[in-house]
Amino acid sequence: MAPRAPAATLRTLGEFGLIARLAAPLPRRGPGLRLGVGDDAAALRLPAGRTLLATTDLLVEEVDFRWETADPVAVGWKALAVNVSDIAAMGGRPRYALVGLAVPSGTPVARLDALYRGLRRAADAFRVLLVGGDVSATTGPLLLAVTVLGEAGGRLLTRAGARVGETLWVTGRLGGSAAALAALSRGYRAAREAGGTGRGRPVPARITGPLRRALTRHFRPRPRVRAGAALARRGLASAVIDVSDGLAGDLLHLCQASGVGARVEGRAVPVDRAAAALGAWLRTDPLAWALSGGEDFELLFTTSASPAAVRKALARAGAGGVTAIGRILPASAGLSLRHPDGTLSPLRGGFEHFRSATPFHLDSRRPFR
Repeated sequence: MAPRAPAATLRTLGEFGLIARLAAPLPRRGPGLRLGVGDDAAALRLPAGRTLLATTDLLVEEVDFRWETADPVAVGWKALAVNVSDIAAMGGRPRYALVGLAVPSGTPVARLDALYRGLRRAADAFRVLLVGGDVSATTGPLLLAVTVLGEAGGRLLTRAGARVGETLWVTGRLGGSAAALAALSRGYRAAREAGGTGRGRPVPARITGPLRRALTRHFRPRPRVRAGAALARRGLASAVIDVSDGLAGDLLHLCQASGVGARVEGRAVPVDRAAAALGAWLRTDPLAWALSGGEDFELLFTTSASPAAVRKALARAGAGGVTAIGRILPASAGLSLRHPDGTLSPLRGGFEHFRSATPFHLDSRRPFR
């Protein structure tokens, strides 16, 4: 039996060997791509008169993910998907991506291979071309910075533009990603097929399915590109934001940009079914995850169109379900949540770097004044 070849290391590959290894599977040509990986810059062509969209996001080891719970393929997928979600919120089409990687010298090369495999899979799924980037050594944790360039539709969607009296809508269901993170933080097992490592404490058989579905929402989000494009194409939305920091936090951003207030009907918020099952198991109200958990990557938008028009437009686009959850009010009204018993409380919460997360606690609500 022939001896097994030693595993490649960053020391044996070096910077340029690593770049060549990671870049080898990437496209050199594609729609609008005149020149891809291999030169000082990529050369891109956009149709005349189109607006270029650009967004970037960082994933940092031990802040945004941990190797103990996240498979590198899932980390790569998510790094691209979170940026695609930003393009979707602007009503655009994602086209190209650049990847910046700062990596400790002791990182296994196989881990980087898997990470880039996840990036390529997401790029294929969202029809994005990976056209370049850079790598660097670091003495700190691994850092993955992805920039996505997109093409705006006929109408540019922004956070500003919501008007008093309009209805507040959200695509899909909320709280699944936060429910998965709650289980991971307690040390429960993250299934490999859902993006985890397969390590951790076992869960009851009745929880296996819901946890797997929640983990998939957490590790492999599916940005609402079709929904954003439909809203832009049909001129339905007056303001849009993607739900990355939690419904409460992102609604605050939208309202601040638009100069309005809002009221959310707690009874109407579409809670993810897997989150509901995990909430019963972990003794947590899943509505709290839906309101402040974040990383759902759904679209939150306002419109004056009729409910029938909104549902019909998104259904025709194959964009999935959509739910009316509240109404836009004057700025003086602030942000509030109406509970099933009719009482109101301030709506706060969501994730913010450099500050502790501020979850919305349903069991300690204060009256709204």
